[in-house]
Amino acid sequence: MTPKFTLGAVACALVLAACDIPTAAVDPLNAALSGKTLTSGSTTIMLGSDGTISGDGVAGTWEIRDGKFCRTLTQPESLQGSECQTVTLDGDKATFQSPTGRTSSFTLS
Repeated sequence: MTPKFTLGAVACALVLAACDIPTAAVDPLNAALSGKTLTSGSTTIMLGSDGTISGDGVAGTWEIRDGKFCRTLTQPESLQGSECQTVTLDGDKATFQSPTGRTSSFTLS
């Protein structure tokens, strides 16, 4: 073998080995909310695993960023825009607190 071939083989082996590195663990908050339905009274909101929000008069997107639930709503008009909220989980209950102090509690299913 020539040194050039050996170097190429080593580089190829390193690239293939990198493919076997386990992916980072899923964020626990993301795992708890992704694909779930949130219910509060007669209000139902779905948090799609694809990052969409839909439900009773609500539409937008969501993601977990820096340990917070960050959402961008396009509907309803009164809540349009982006906001990152602190979420407290207790069993099948999730409480969302906005930076303005507004609190909303939901049952997860």
